[in-house]
Amino acid sequence: QELLSSIARLYTDLGRHEPATPILEEWRSLPGSEREFLLFRLLGRNYLETGRPAEGIVACQRALRLFPQDSVSMSLLGLLYVEQGEGRELGLTLCRKALALDNFNADHWYRLGRALFHSGDPEGALEAARRCLKLQRRHVAASLLIGPAGQRADGGASRATEKGPGRSRGPSLDGPTS
Repeated sequence: QELLSSIARLYTDLGRHEPATPILEEWRSLPGSEREFLLFRLLGRNYLETGRPAEGIVACQRALRLFPQDSVSMSLLGLLYVEQGEGRELGLTLCRKALALDNFNADHWYRLGRALFHSGDPEGALEAARRCLKLQRRHVAASLLIGPAGQRADGGASRATEKGPGRSRGPSLDGPTS
């Protein structure tokens, strides 16, 4: 179990979500794993990044039942709710609550920005992406969010892209997660 945990976390932190997911699913099959909030946090993040948002929601909800103050799972769940149309206000509230718990986590600021962008608030998305970059100057996903958010905030485009920023199925642009 310890080995699976370490390998899955390493893959996730490196943005290698495709190989991390089966390792996490194997870990989930082991006795006692149902009490491991980290397992469900990592599953939630990997499901988000591999295009399995419904499973990501369930995993993040499970992580929060096990550890209600887990700001990472809270931030992920908020973004998933917004992007999946499961509740814009609830999703944004979760993203903001995660920041209230840990406002020095650059990924939280990025996820809030992505959720705001998806919700039609490009100015808010731009501000959140800038806050992210103040904390982590090389946060690639936040840098990519600034372009479309700035364009919409300036009124330059009604819909920059169909999917929006950060929706790639390639390597994670989310950066390391604590």
